Amino acid sequence: MFKVAILLGFAAVCWAQVPTPCDSPKQWEGRRVMTDQSKSFQEIAKYSYDAENLRTRAIEEREVGRERDYYDVLHLYKENKEYRLNLKTRKCNVSTPRHPFFETRVPPGSKFLFEAEAGVAQVPGEHLTVQNWDITFDDGAKYAIAVTSPDCVPIFAAYYSKEVGFLIENFFDIHAGISDPSVFIPPQECMGLPCTLNGSSAATYNTKGTFCSVLSCYLDRGTSIITEGQKITASFGPGLQFRMKLFVCLALIVVCSAQVPQRCESPKQWTGRRVRSDRYQKFFEIASHTYDEVNMRTRSIEEIQQGIEKDYYDVIHLHALGTEYRLNLRTKQCNVTKMTRPFRPIGVPLDARFLYEAEFGAAQIPSEHITTLFFDGKSQDGAQYYVQVTTPDCVPINFDVRSNSTDEHFHETYYDVRIGISDPTVFIPPQECNKHHV
Repeated sequence: MFKVAILLGFAAVCWAQVPTPCDSPKQWEGRRVMTDQSKSFQEIAKYSYDAENLRTRAIEEREVGRERDYYDVLHLYKENKEYRLNLKTRKCNVSTPRHPFFETRVPPGSKFLFEAEAGVAQVPGEHLTVQNWDITFDDGAKYAIAVTSPDCVPIFAAYYSKEVGFLIENFFDIHAGISDPSVFIPPQECMGLPCTLNGSSAATYNTKGTFCSVLSCYLDRGTSIITEGQKITASFGPGLQFRMKLFVCLALIVVCSAQVPQRCESPKQWTGRRVRSDRYQKFFEIASHTYDEVNMRTRSIEEIQQGIEKDYYDVIHLHALGTEYRLNLRTKQCNVTKMTRPFRPIGVPLDARFLYEAEFGAAQIPSEHITTLFFDGKSQDGAQYYVQVTTPDCVPINFDVRSNSTDEHFHETYYDVRIGISDPTVFIPPQECNKHHV
């Protein structure tokens, strides 16, 4: 049986002194992916971030429901202006920002959760050390962030509030500094337009700066977006019009190499740590996790936070038998139920579509980044998914599933992954569950 003190990693750390919040870079460029399934929203973008001067610029591929659009977005918070250029229509709107500037960092007062290895812990070059932090703001909003160690480069962030909902952000290809400050010059189509009060935001943003920054990102200057036979060019200020081929920058559709990488095969049995969130059910979980695709079974020791409630469970899923064992570790009460949701293989399915390759972590620091591949697709039951894996060993890092038919809308991140299962007896139900039947 699992030993909670060894596997959970929820409350205690492995060293005597708990780390203090670190300082993330104030200026950087990279890629960011944000999802909000409660609004059927996904955005993939390239981003330039300047906390010193309170400004950001982005090129966004934004998908809401079945609609897809492309925007060049510049936020100048000191000037209280937002420039939003539709790259299809070339129409620009100038308004006040839809949200206050919010630093992508570990906020002061954050609680240290745990330190772990992202990627495959046994393979040099395919893992990096990550610290996880969270905080609850005075208004009740919750924020969690994962950063590299020791340089505190952001790789993941999650935000939840009643007004905004659940937002998930992942960061890639982070380079410290701003290579070209002229990216913060408004597009020429926006010059001379009046600024209007922006009241069209679908969400309500608080004024205390606790809103997790909306994903607004920009491509390396001179990006051309080619979609459905159209060529869309992002311009960067008067006299500065640049063009590049899509496969150099966009991380959206095409890859940089001449040959699209083939799908890889992920390990079918492993142990590690899992962080899981469910936007619809206001659900957040940290768990020690054992995964066995060969026999379609999993076991987890879970710390679950749903709303303001927190509890601890020992959970076994035996999909081949269609049975779930759920033991409350506080009350020692066990529930045995029939499972209705299908087994979701964590890896790259045969029909997966390759999206792009990206560096996970600080791209300039050899010990703080790993190369990863992204795939997406649709399962046989209609569930949409995307998965991020290491290369070349194809170990999962992020896994996201959206299915209305099974009511699954979750995102998972994996740490401390070790290939193989050292003790198969972990799949034997706890003795408290032996007297229960489905």
